[in-house]
Order: sequence, then C-alpha cells, then structure tokens
Amino acid sequence: MVRMRIRSWSGAEWDGVLLRLRGLEMRVAVSGYGDAAEFQCRSGQWVAENGDPVQMVIDTPAPERYGSCAAPLDGRAKSLGCDASLRLN
Repeated sequence: MVRMRIRSWSGAEWDGVLLRLRGLEMRVAVSGYGDAAEFQCRSGQWVAENGDPVQMVIDTPAPERYGSCAAPLDGRAKSLGCDASLRLN
C-alpha cells in the first residue's frame, strides 16, 4: 500500500492511498471522499480532475529495517514528479 498526501496550490492537503498508477494517470482513494479521485500528468505537472495543479507526496517505507513494501512508514517522504518515464519504486 502506498500512502500519499495531495497538496493543492491553495494550501489544502488530503491524505490518500494510491489505487492505480497507469501511464501518466493515477487513481487515489482520498480520505473523506466517497469516490476515488483521478489525476493526470500534463506538461510535467499532476492535475486534479477539475484541472487544478497538485503536488503528490508519497511516504516511503524503511527497506533497510524491514525489507518489505508492507513495512511501517518511518516518516520519510518524497514528491512524486511526473514525466514520460514515470516509475514508482
């Protein structure tokens, strides 16, 4: 499970869980919303369904301690950029 934080340029933030990453599109279950949200990469920027730009920040597990993608999070985070070679490691 990949937990993430979605940040809008207005300063609003939401917690989410990545459901699907396919090409330059992602689907995220967003806390407090009944339906998943979809985001697209356009010109190197993630944008919400309404066209507003957002920043995606993912929490990364500590593989050196747990060696598993199911490991608890250690508080490290990195911004998830987008381009034609997008990969989530």
